[in-house]
Amino acid sequence: MVGRKRSITPSARLASALAVASLLTGCGSAGAAPQSVASEFYQAVADEQASAACDLLAPQTRSELEQSAHAPCAEALIRQDLPTVGAPMATERFGNQAQVRFDGETAFLAEFDDGWKIVAAGCTPRDPLPYDCVLEGV
Repeated sequence: MVGRKRSITPSARLASALAVASLLTGCGSAGAAPQSVASEFYQAVADEQASAACDLLAPQTRSELEQSAHAPCAEALIRQDLPTVGAPMATERFGNQAQVRFDGETAFLAEFDDGWKIVAAGCTPRDPLPYDCVLEGV
């Protein structure tokens, strides 16, 4: 399914957890680091700097991409149908998880020992489930 949107479960759980946490706490604290990483990722994709974009992927997301495409990350990432995005519209951070919303799409991130990484990208809301993502780790 390289390059096509697909239903998600782990990322959907993350999105659901973020939504529930937002409702319970009333707000999420904005995070400059997740927003910066998400913007850097999409800029690298737009600039066709796939290797740089791959460095920003969470290990499991990178592994899933390589396995499903039967190709190294940079080659596989080029084949994905990731959107071009503008400036981030909102960032919500909940501990070591974050959601960065752009116009019409969302990215999910997690904090690792070496910094924030993309867990899922190219995500759009869909009813009744939370999101469909172009790229995600399972």
